[in-house]
Amino acid sequence: MTPRHRRRARTNSTHNQTSYRLTATWPSTTRPTLFQTTDRRRLDKVARQLAGAGATVDIEEHTGHGAWTALRRLEPSRAQRPRPTAAGQRDSGPEERLDGVERLMSRPPIPRDGGKPQARTVAHGRGIR
Repeated sequence: MTPRHRRRARTNSTHNQTSYRLTATWPSTTRPTLFQTTDRRRLDKVARQLAGAGATVDIEEHTGHGAWTALRRLEPSRAQRPRPTAAGQRDSGPEERLDGVERLMSRPPIPRDGGKPQARTVAHGRGIR
């Protein structure tokens, strides 16, 4: 006796999972650092941190069946400029101080409702739900 309806074959239903890996190499060491994840944001964050620490970072995307495609390469970033401190601001010229004041005094964004505090939605006079 054969069944009237056949069960579908079980397949992998997560087709949208791409995996990424990065390889960080330093000039002083022979063994590279490997990192693999499916989260693109986390991958970018780790890549920036390792490049900031002086590593050359290669980012690759998994194309299936053990094959990887190179996406991009990050070179070690140079030392960032030090942020100005309170003592450094005193030594700056008047133009730089005025630029800072202009940034502080910029006009705030106008609210969408024109600054009116009334509620947009009221259900049967019972307030916002």
